[in-house]
Amino acid sequence: MAILLGIRVGSRNPYQSASAVASPQGYSRALLSALFSAMVGLALLNSPASAADANDVRDITVRVGPQLEEMFKELRIKEPNIRAATNFFEDQKLQPYIPGLEELRVRNIKTNEFTDLFIMPYSESTPMPDVEHVVVSVTGTKGSAVVLGTIAKAPAVSSDSKEQKPPVVKEEYRVIDGKVQPGNHALAKWILCTLGTCMTGVACFAAGPDPIAVGCLCFVCAGGAIACSKDLLD
Repeated sequence: MAILLGIRVGSRNPYQSASAVASPQGYSRALLSALFSAMVGLALLNSPASAADANDVRDITVRVGPQLEEMFKELRIKEPNIRAATNFFEDQKLQPYIPGLEELRVRNIKTNEFTDLFIMPYSESTPMPDVEHVVVSVTGTKGSAVVLGTIAKAPAVSSDSKEQKPPVVKEEYRVIDGKVQPGNHALAKWILCTLGTCMTGVACFAAGPDPIAVGCLCFVCAGGAIACSKDLLD
């Protein structure tokens, strides 16, 4: 079974469109409990924070799960930076988590500019609690980049505190010319920037990261994820 979302949002032009396909198998914990928030997150693509021109008309596509497995395999063959990033995790005996694959693509119909985010989560054979390993690829009119890192649940402020803190990027790398190099905090800045536009996304990390937490964040906070993708290019 799949959940199909089709919404139309806009400013003066009511025909800005968004569509998404999500698998309950991968997103049962956070996404299904925040389905309405996901639709609101997609609508944020029309907010001033993510749109330089309020009259822009954009085509939004979100795809998740096993339908992206062939694309994932092809990118590993064709793209040296993605191949290097995925090999880095697999050399540590981590496995790609196929149900958590996600592509978020936005195209400005007026200018034909586009941004494409591809989220590739990894996990241990026995997943560690409160930890997620992820490769993030951004491709678009303004450039491309591949970053990867390990994300952990933020330490509690106190034993009785109910405050939800953003996750912590424990280690981070970026790939340049097919070589994995130390990161420059781009992944951490992108996650914090995205949460800054859409605090609903904190719910994706409420129980600690898991193989779908970053993908959930991109779905729930689609507008922020795209607007903040410039941080991945720094």
